[in-house]
Amino acid sequence: MITALATILQESGIEQTQGEQIKSLFVPYFDKMSEVEKEISTINFESPSAEDAKKAREIRLGLKANRVAAEKAKTAGKENFLLVGRLYDSVYGVIRNSSELMENRCEEVEKFEDLKEEARKNKLQEDRSNQLSQFVVDTNMYNLKEMSDQGFAELLSSSKFAYEAQKEAEKYAAEERIAKEKADAEEREQMRLENIRLQKEVEDREKEQAKERAKVQKEQNKKDAELAKAHEAKAKAEAALEKKEQDEANAQKEAENKRLAEERVKVEADKKSQLAPDKEKIAAFAERLKTIEVPKGLKPEAQAIINDAEKELLALVQRMRSAYSKI
Repeated sequence: MITALATILQESGIEQTQGEQIKSLFVPYFDKMSEVEKEISTINFESPSAEDAKKAREIRLGLKANRVAAEKAKTAGKENFLLVGRLYDSVYGVIRNSSELMENRCEEVEKFEDLKEEARKNKLQEDRSNQLSQFVVDTNMYNLKEMSDQGFAELLSSSKFAYEAQKEAEKYAAEERIAKEKADAEEREQMRLENIRLQKEVEDREKEQAKERAKVQKEQNKKDAELAKAHEAKAKAEAALEKKEQDEANAQKEAENKRLAEERVKVEADKKSQLAPDKEKIAAFAERLKTIEVPKGLKPEAQAIINDAEKELLALVQRMRSAYSKI
């Protein structure tokens, strides 16, 4: 390990005396590691015993303590070298600052004419920039301080012309824009008024159409009501007629049935009367007269005749009963 240290010092390029000082500072730590290296060789690493484990712990802690001490020595040694380095920097700083101050003063004398010319050009640049900035947005695009008077005059003239032309164009464009906006506004207003007029016409037309539709609907409803009423009246009339016809048919059927029954009764009575005495025959004849069916539903004049005949017939029957009761 001492050999390795010597090689490092030799290759570092440091002055020999300083190298020896550094070497003497770290030699004790190298010696300690050499001693520990011999002790490590006595440990059985393949199949360690409890004694080997105890010895390994002691060696490890000793190595750690030696390493920490070496690190502290390194830090202290570096601090000394850093102090020396800062001392070198401070001393050099005094020399540098004093020298630069005197160098700058000499340079000002050396370059007096150049600086004077530069100041003139800078002033010229500022003056020309102020004049040109009225017409140009960015004057830095021109090398004004190196430009000839004639060249600057031409540039200023052309820039002014271009600026005024642009302003005139902008003014014209603004006037055109205002005129167009006014015309557009007037056109929009006309369109708005026209739309209002058309909308009103549509609304009026829709109102008239609604009125017409309501009128037509009302007339249609009236016709429908009248038609429904006529249908209802017709249905009632047809129903009444049908009922009348049915009643008449029923009455005719009933009269026919009554007539047939009476005929059967009459036949039976005739059969009996032929076999009965005269008094009974007269009584049976009177009963048949009583059962004679008289017409109904005639006109008043005809019905009056039938009614009188029916009364006389009943009176006849009554007289016959009175007469045959005396026989």
